[in-house]
Amino acid sequence: MKRLVAMALLLIASTATAGELCVNYVSEVHDWRPIEMAFVSFNPRSRESLTIAKINFLPAVVAWHTQFGAVTYKDPAYNTAFKLEWKSGAVPTLLSRTSRWVPSPAKPEQEVENWDYDSPKAVCNGKNGADPPCLTAPDVPNHVEIHFGEAGGCLEPLSFSGPVTWMNTQTGEKKNLYPDVVGQISTADNFMLIAGTEPVVADLNTGEIVLKAGTPEHRSLWAAWGSCPTK
Repeated sequence: MKRLVAMALLLIASTATAGELCVNYVSEVHDWRPIEMAFVSFNPRSRESLTIAKINFLPAVVAWHTQFGAVTYKDPAYNTAFKLEWKSGAVPTLLSRTSRWVPSPAKPEQEVENWDYDSPKAVCNGKNGADPPCLTAPDVPNHVEIHFGEAGGCLEPLSFSGPVTWMNTQTGEKKNLYPDVVGQISTADNFMLIAGTEPVVADLNTGEIVLKAGTPEHRSLWAAWGSCPTK
């Protein structure tokens, strides 16, 4: 089977500036036995990726420590938990079965905007109910609209669905960013993360896709904004 294209293009990342955010995720390198998964961090400013570590099972209950200094996860087959320091060259360590491990939600150092389909910020041309629905907000450039398909899901709040399109309202230029069902959309520092099994990171100013992680054959999971790894 084909190897994940994004993994073949991985580069050693340069040191990130304090406070910068990266997109951190778990990527499937190959799915034949033994399965191989990689913990990856992508810096959208430098366009560089760093593989922190690889493991031979699909992790479950992936949880970040409060300051993104480490990530904890479980091997569901053996009900064992591991801790991985979020830095270059880190090696996962097995946690004691008696150790108290309670995942706590981690928030990035700088603000990240998570989008809901029915948010008051989901407006176009200064009004709600745009057709197609789109987003214009303080963290989206004035000349840009992000268009979506119809609302999806049966739970509240409703989720976005594809296709996701970037549009320059001054020139009429359009770029397709994501074709399918969207898991979650978030923006930070002029970049947009469209999370799903094939996460995409796009430059809000230009509509350029700077990262596409995952393929139909190989998933990328738990993509989210977080601190960049340390050396």
